[in-house]
Amino acid sequence: MASLSFQEYLTELRAALRPAFCLHNFPSPWVERHNKPECALIEQSINSTRVSFRFRSADATEDYLLRTFLRFIVHRADDLDIVRRVPLPSYDLTFLVTWRHLERYRHEALVDFICKFVQDLPSELSAMKLALRSRCRAVVADYWHTLEQRKALAAAGADGKAAAAGPAEQVAAAAGEPS
Repeated sequence: MASLSFQEYLTELRAALRPAFCLHNFPSPWVERHNKPECALIEQSINSTRVSFRFRSADATEDYLLRTFLRFIVHRADDLDIVRRVPLPSYDLTFLVTWRHLERYRHEALVDFICKFVQDLPSELSAMKLALRSRCRAVVADYWHTLEQRKALAAAGADGKAAAAGPAEQVAAAAGEPS
């Protein structure tokens, strides 16, 4: 009987070690001996799991929007139970799932939430980037329109002064001399 329980132990140990030793060639510019970028870090302990993410950004605008959006999420960490206020160093966002969370929420619901968040983030960033660019276009168009109106008013005002003044004052105004 004792050997049977030991055999079960070895079976469980083998099942636990298989995924732990599932090593592949993953290149990373941040970590030595790797050659794929590490975008997620999953750390498990007895009563919690910490999942950290690093998100890519294509340009400075997207990087700014990403940082602003993640800062918004982190400031609401009290409302979003599983979000940590301070992510791990070199990561953008960290989720901390404890046993208390698993008692309150379904396991699959937490997994779905994290996966959906990671899946929807690029489209949210694209939508924010488009909205920002369209707002910038509107501001530039409004500024240009205001500038054109001021030029037109200045030209109309200069023409009105020139018509009321005599020929000598017109020559002095054109030369920039005070009358």
